[in-house]
Amino acid sequence: MNVKYTKALLRAHGLRPNKRLGQHFLVDPTAAEKIVAAAQIKPDETVLEVGPGLGALTRILLQHARQVIAVEVDERLCAILIGELRDQPAFRLINEDFLDLDLHGLAQQAGEDGLKIVGNLPYHITGQSVRMILDHMHLLRGAVITVQREVANRIVASPGGKTYGVLSVAAQYLSRPKLLLHLGKEAFYPQPQIASTVVTLVPRLEPPIRVNDEAFFFTVVRALFGHRRKMARNALRTHPHIRLKNDDLGELFRRTQIDLGRRAETMSLEELGLLCNVLGKLRHV
Repeated sequence: MNVKYTKALLRAHGLRPNKRLGQHFLVDPTAAEKIVAAAQIKPDETVLEVGPGLGALTRILLQHARQVIAVEVDERLCAILIGELRDQPAFRLINEDFLDLDLHGLAQQAGEDGLKIVGNLPYHITGQSVRMILDHMHLLRGAVITVQREVANRIVASPGGKTYGVLSVAAQYLSRPKLLLHLGKEAFYPQPQIASTVVTLVPRLEPPIRVNDEAFFFTVVRALFGHRRKMARNALRTHPHIRLKNDDLGELFRRTQIDLGRRAETMSLEELGLLCNVLGKLRHV
């Protein structure tokens, strides 16, 4: 689906892209083929497409998947999709906000055949959408998502940089993220003000580090990155759910050999996991 066809389809239905919903339609057929190929869809798999728009990816996905469930919040686009894909029995459309979707239920419906997510995430809900996908990664067979380049860089960031944060830790703990393809503004209509990147998320069979309490691990991570300029000792000491006592600081260093004068952005996944496990034990002493 190129830009000429996209404009003609919108014009035929008397529509314009909705700025409030951050609509930018993919108009690069080569990029669409690469995105679908990266998903490595098997004939027995169900694909959940987020933000199908006018169906640039949908048509290709239907050539590979057992079923394509498209989630589109814009009723106007839903009407177009129904008309364009009415002869596709494997196509199912849900007119709903992705953030309100019962992703757990859809994954269960897919069963052993598996559920994969593919889509161009709406810019205005990108962060929330990525977090939702990561929260359900254990139920998925993978995801291929297009996001703002800045978000993509945060997902794959390494310790030591300003882009490394909670999203980096979560994505790398729960999946194997990889940058697949950079998309210029010209790949979309209308052209966005920022560049985009396609990211693949492959679920991990086992986490890369062992943590005794996953919920507490992410509490610690959020506490450490919640005040990026604070040294670790101060961030941990002031967080209400960690309640690190001054007397515990020395013991924490003794057991971990991690300098608590460092900031979170310098700490590896392994160091964060070690801190979490020792902190958990100190809390119960």
